[in-house]
Amino acid sequence: MIVLKFGRVFGLCVLLLGGLGGCAVGNHQQYSGQVPDLKMTGQRSVAVAVVDNRPYVVNGDKDPDFVGVQRAGFGNPFDVGTDSRKPLAADLSANVVAALKQRGVATEAVVVKPGTPSDAALNAAAATGKERALVLELREWKSDTYTNTALIYDVEAKVCDATGKPLAAATKQGNDDLGGNFMDPAGHAKDAVPPAAKAILEGLLNDPGIVAALQ
Repeated sequence: MIVLKFGRVFGLCVLLLGGLGGCAVGNHQQYSGQVPDLKMTGQRSVAVAVVDNRPYVVNGDKDPDFVGVQRAGFGNPFDVGTDSRKPLAADLSANVVAALKQRGVATEAVVVKPGTPSDAALNAAAATGKERALVLELREWKSDTYTNTALIYDVEAKVCDATGKPLAAATKQGNDDLGGNFMDPAGHAKDAVPPAAKAILEGLLNDPGIVAALQ
């Protein structure tokens, strides 16, 4: 009888841990195609650069496509990457460029290496000859999923004119609880993170100062 009860308890523990961490390895989240809805129109051309200055990417501890961690049954983390397998900065840059084009803005993406200072990224974007340079600096960005999913971010947007003169800046920071699903936490994260990321970009780029500088 005691052995039977122990077996049932052990089986329940295995089931619970499996629910938490059964899909912890090899997860990806869809960032490409999450185009923000911008509340602006303008005739000025814009060069866009997204620079990844997350410390763990700059020092090589994480790959540029790293977007968070999925924790297994005992809380041990496994890396989550972009579904496109491209760097996070590349996916976000493509989304911002697409958003501006939807609003009738002539735009192009400028690629900058992780660790590039934001002012240097602005100069690189301004050197394209576009009337405005827009830089998004990723100082922190990752999801963290166990039973619930948190999205932790610190992003700054800066705009300058073609001469490099600063025009506007805005920052979005947070540690947002996106809810969870005990039996399929990884699936919940895959569904919850992309729209949350899109909303963050919308809040940042629709900042009144940023809108005024780009128009």
